[in-house]
Amino acid sequence: MEPMHIDRVRLDSDLVYRVEYLNSFLGFSEKDKQCIKDSADLVQPLIPDIVDRLYEKLFSYDISKTALLKAFFEFKSNENQTLELDSDAVHSHKAVLIEYFNKILIAEWDTAHIKYLDWVAKSILSISNDNGDGNNDYIFLNSILGFLAGIFTDSLSNISDWDSETKINNIVAFNKLFYVQSDFFSKYFITKKDSESLKSKVCYKKKEILAIKDSYFSQNVSTLILSVAVGVALGSILAFKSNN
Repeated sequence: MEPMHIDRVRLDSDLVYRVEYLNSFLGFSEKDKQCIKDSADLVQPLIPDIVDRLYEKLFSYDISKTALLKAFFEFKSNENQTLELDSDAVHSHKAVLIEYFNKILIAEWDTAHIKYLDWVAKSILSISNDNGDGNNDYIFLNSILGFLAGIFTDSLSNISDWDSETKINNIVAFNKLFYVQSDFFSKYFITKKDSESLKSKVCYKKKEILAIKDSYFSQNVSTLILSVAVGVALGSILAFKSNN
């Protein structure tokens, strides 16, 4: 069977084409999207609690709270302002996030919605760059999406109105959705400079692995096998990053 051809240039220039590729690769099907839409009546009431849990998590680490203060709330680092969970600013931004999820639940996944997901990523990048944080904020965005995926998995699995199959279908669908949104963030936050830095680190690690192989080849065959395995894994990471 011949592999499907994907135009590398169009992935970066055509939003709809990019999402179509992601959907195809992830198996994020029309059935998954309909599953999310059908869940809206039961999931929507859970959103405020999910958002509360996210902000509690962000406030439990000084570094993520500082990132929230500087980037998402547009405060300058030299203003020495404080931010509390019950402040008006936090309530305001929680409302924005709740609105985002409500849009996700009823999305048609047409061009307009794809542009909306792209706009969300670009808006956060714009705020980050204004505050001098730039691409360093991606670690927080990535961890937020990962944490949200976990919260949704927990919340969806506890919906008593669903049978086991419906729960599994929804959990899988929402997790695929988070991967699609994560790609929009990585598209803007991971620059070519970051990619080159990663390549340098991987090349350095490959040299280390070769040194280990040369050192232990005659002493321990299992060490050689382990080195080769690690080298294959690193090569896969490099290949993946080079294509993104």
